[in-house]
Amino acid sequence: EESAGFDSNCITPGTTFMERAAEHLRYFVRYKVQHDALWRRLRVVISAADVPGEGEHKIAAHIRSERECARRHCVYGLDADLIMLALATHAPAVLILREKVVFRRPNADSKRKVSLASTGDFVFLHASLLRRYIDLEYRSLLLPYGYSLECVLDDLLLISFLVGNDFLPHPPGLQIENEGLG
Repeated sequence: EESAGFDSNCITPGTTFMERAAEHLRYFVRYKVQHDALWRRLRVVISAADVPGEGEHKIAAHIRSERECARRHCVYGLDADLIMLALATHAPAVLILREKVVFRRPNADSKRKVSLASTGDFVFLHASLLRRYIDLEYRSLLLPYGYSLECVLDDLLLISFLVGNDFLPHPPGLQIENEGLG
């Protein structure tokens, strides 16, 4: 029987694939910590599919719980929610490593409108630097009430999630394609 290829439905909590992936990941981390001197000083946290919650939100909760520690957190991922969640943690040093992607027009045979393609380059986003830019932008406004960067960030994040959330319908006046955030 001809193979249909990889079934992406197996990448979901509770499947044998995810249980085995977590098992292999735990083995790999144990091996590296025992045999690689560079890994011995690292603290690796694994939160596999057996722990409830969406990945980005589990990462943000972990960073918030470690907020008082003088630690740097580096998160890899393409999900734009990571940027918002990094700001929402209010943690002092969160870096996001993202692969640089470009939009590609499909060929004539493709059914897709636009696709993303990797460039092989990576981008570091420093959440603390983004916080400073937002602070500079909003601090200069003459506000009739007291200024708080944390409140500005919380308000900006709330509006951003309303505009770009996958789970809620968009309010008509806040659609990104209609310059709702502009």
